[in-house]
Amino acid sequence: KLEVNNTATAWLEPEIADLRNKVRDAERKVAEYRSSSDLLTGQNNTTLAAQQLSDFSTELSRVRAARSTAEARAAAIRDALKNGAALDTMPEVLSSALIQRLRERQVQLKADIADLSTTLLDGHPKIKALRSQLADLDRQIRVEAEKVMSGLVNEAVAAKFRETELTADLNRLKAESARAGGEEVELRALEREANAQRELLESYLTRYR
Repeated sequence: KLEVNNTATAWLEPEIADLRNKVRDAERKVAEYRSSSDLLTGQNNTTLAAQQLSDFSTELSRVRAARSTAEARAAAIRDALKNGAALDTMPEVLSSALIQRLRERQVQLKADIADLSTTLLDGHPKIKALRSQLADLDRQIRVEAEKVMSGLVNEAVAAKFRETELTADLNRLKAESARAGGEEVELRALEREANAQRELLESYLTRYR
C-alpha cells in the first residue's frame, strides 16, 4: 500500500503543478477576454452594454411621454385661444401666479359691476370704466396664456431633440449589445474551461492530500 501510495503521489505531484499552470492560464484568458471585449458587469451581474440599453430605453419612454404631454397641453391652449373658449379650466394656465392674480382681480371687478348694476344703468361712466378694466384683464390673461403655450411648445421641442438623441444612442447600444452577446458566448466557453480545469485540480489535490 505504501508503494502504491508513493507511486500515486509521485504521479500526482507533476500533474497538480501542470494543472495549476493550466488553471492560471485559463483564468488569465477569461480576464483578458473580458477586458478586451468590454464585457464588464454592472448591476444584477449583467453586462454594461445590456444595463445601458435598459437605462436608455427607460429614459426614452419617459422623454416620449413628456413630449407627448407637452404637445397635447400646448394644443389644448392653442385651440382655446383660437375658439375663444374659457382658459380657467386648464391647469397649466391656472398654475401661473400672474394669471391667478389677474383672475382674482377679474372676479372682484365682476362683483363690483354686479353691485353697481343694481343702482346704475349700463351706460353709466363707472360701469363703463369697470367693464373696460375687465376687458383689459381678459386681454392680459390671454397674453399670459399664450406665454404658457409657448413655454409648453419649447418644452416639447426640447423633448423631441432629446428623443432624437436617445433614439440614436439606443440604436448604437443595440448594435453594441448584439456584439457583446456574441462575445459573451465566447467568454462563457472560456469560463467553463477554467472551471473544468479548476475542478480537476481540486479533485487531484484532494486525492493528493
